Amino acid sequence: MCKRLTTWLVLLFMGIGFSTSAAAAQYSKQEVIKKTKSMALKKEMPPEKIRWLINALKASYDDPWFKTLIKKQPVRGVFVYSSGEGGFVIKYMKGDGLASFKNGRQNGTIFLSSWSAGAIIGGAGSWAVGLVMGLQNQSDFGGDYTGKLLQATAADDTAPVGMHLTSRKEGKASHALYILVSSRGLTADAGGTKLNITPDW
Repeated sequence: MCKRLTTWLVLLFMGIGFSTSAAAAQYSKQEVIKKTKSMALKKEMPPEKIRWLINALKASYDDPWFKTLIKKQPVRGVFVYSSGEGGFVIKYMKGDGLASFKNGRQNGTIFLSSWSAGAIIGGAGSWAVGLVMGLQNQSDFGGDYTGKLLQATAADDTAPVGMHLTSRKEGKASHALYILVSSRGLTADAGGTKLNITPDW
């Protein structure tokens, strides 16, 4: 009896240690850049867009605001996507991409859609990288995220401006998304943005 109890306790503590380490695992800056490049290549993004996303990530890691953010909410997932946009008063976006998690699922397919208060003139295509920050469990990823996007582009060479969105699911720990977008065409956003992510797994 004592031997069985000891064995059970050892297995329990091993399980707790594994869960804790998995939750605490995070991507380093270099791992984020490497993972972004590999998934963007799988998505067959244009080479100039991949370079833009990598440079935007590097610039973000040098930004004081982002440095403070990442200390509080480490990067535990990375995703890339491409999308198209439409609409005038209410703008909508639909796209698909790939997502990977530290010590978790790799290159999983995701579908995205969003609505925002703003305007779009002509058409706009977007290529983006997103960082999943402060995620405790991979199963919490997905659903609705809300936040603000302040971006106006008139050419392909856009400045590294990002979205910061949060998820607050009932009964689950909140986490955030930091998304960097490169757009083609003329697009302008103001006010609130709602993004929905549906994992295909």
